[in-house]
Amino acid sequence: MKESPDFETLFAKFRKDVAAVSVEETFPRLTILGSSSATPTKFRNMSGYFVELSDDFCFFVDCGEGTYGQLLALFGPQRTAELLIKLKFIFLSHGHQDHVIGIFDLVLERRKAFLAAEKTFTPLRVLAPTIVFPTMNMYDMSIEKMTDYFEATLTTRPRTQEETAGDLWDKDGVIDVGSYIPGFESWPVKQLRVVTVHHPRQAKALILETTDGKKLVFSGDTKPCNRLIAAGKDADLLVHEATFCDEFTRDAEKKSHSTMSQAVEVGEKMNAKMTLLTHFSARYKKVPLMPTYLDAKANVGIVMDNMVVRWSELPLIPRLIPLFRAIYSNEIDDVKTQLSKRNFKKMNSLVPNADPEQSPKIAKKAQRLV
Repeated sequence: MKESPDFETLFAKFRKDVAAVSVEETFPRLTILGSSSATPTKFRNMSGYFVELSDDFCFFVDCGEGTYGQLLALFGPQRTAELLIKLKFIFLSHGHQDHVIGIFDLVLERRKAFLAAEKTFTPLRVLAPTIVFPTMNMYDMSIEKMTDYFEATLTTRPRTQEETAGDLWDKDGVIDVGSYIPGFESWPVKQLRVVTVHHPRQAKALILETTDGKKLVFSGDTKPCNRLIAAGKDADLLVHEATFCDEFTRDAEKKSHSTMSQAVEVGEKMNAKMTLLTHFSARYKKVPLMPTYLDAKANVGIVMDNMVVRWSELPLIPRLIPLFRAIYSNEIDDVKTQLSKRNFKKMNSLVPNADPEQSPKIAKKAQRLV
């Protein structure tokens, strides 16, 4: 930070922005416990999003390995235990392990929290596709008993003999899972739906509407998905994966992920009031590349691990981007350098033995791609 000549000026401006925000609505409150993709980095954990809807109702969206440790480091043992007692459900978007493995610690530590507080235990509700539960059963049989501590609601419900596939899902690929949850009417949630998205391992997105009219959408892992755009229309908050920078469009398509510009476009088509980008590739150790087109987007922000955002503070997140660029300028330059080398290597395969000093047009084009 001391090396950045712009930091103090940008930080002073951001502090003024903070002072101007009146925190009238604390809830929903979003905590980012993991913003990396398939593997963690030294600075970012794998997927984990913790949402508080009130003082006594909270839930998780995905929990990669280390999610409980992140919660513990951020809130401390006592507060973490209190939150786990209030935890009502966990939504696992799909069967890839970077979104699942952390659930074992959460389920077991939640049980311990109830015992320590001498409270009557209630099993945790786990919303997940069928592909997730064999892993949980294996853990139960091989490592430690846990199946008594949670109850499952399948986001890929098997049909009965009388049903067809069309009976489970509407024509837009959406299912109302709230209607299958016992006691759902007592939750501060008006509607809870899952949407089939474009990613392997039975991937689903989550759409939650609170009783006070707020609409939250979590994409999980997916490339741009029209049915998600339709189902999430006019969302108050969209948390969307942006695994790849814009130069990796082919990689994103191949691996069924989104680039940053694609995620921004999804938010625009959805008419989301606020879009937060996350699930960045581990090649971006601290922060992803932040293209200049983000400066024109007052409702698009970049998340960071350990970020805790109260509802009224959401408009501040996009204003952090210039500050991030100043703080992490060296890291961003390193990523740009690696990208430039990658682009030149690709061009060199088309033009053998090209030298950037002897082939200024090729070098210039490679730099322009950055």
